[in-house]
Amino acid sequence: MFTDFWDTDAGKFISRAECFLEAASVLDYKMHDGQSGMLFSPTLHLIGHGLELLLKGCLLHNGMEKKKVVAFGHNVNEMWDHDLVALVRQSTRENAWISFQIALD
Repeated sequence: MFTDFWDTDAGKFISRAECFLEAASVLDYKMHDGQSGMLFSPTLHLIGHGLELLLKGCLLHNGMEKKKVVAFGHNVNEMWDHDLVALVRQSTRENAWISFQIALD
């Protein structure tokens, strides 16, 4: 039987992460008007929560039991260091390097 990824626990966490990250993107865009600096902290909060949910979804997708994933709580650093999210770390580093190079131009 075929299960839609978005109906799995991993898919639900990742879908929710996308919502928080998209909201952060909207606030980030709004800050470009030069008058909305007060949105900086809420934007970072949304990014942090989105990252937490993304990492939890990745851990679930790669086989970790849900109760172990939930036990991480909000400990993003511990999830970030886990071997099951190595590809996320690698992709993040590569994209950070690309962004850095673009910023130099």
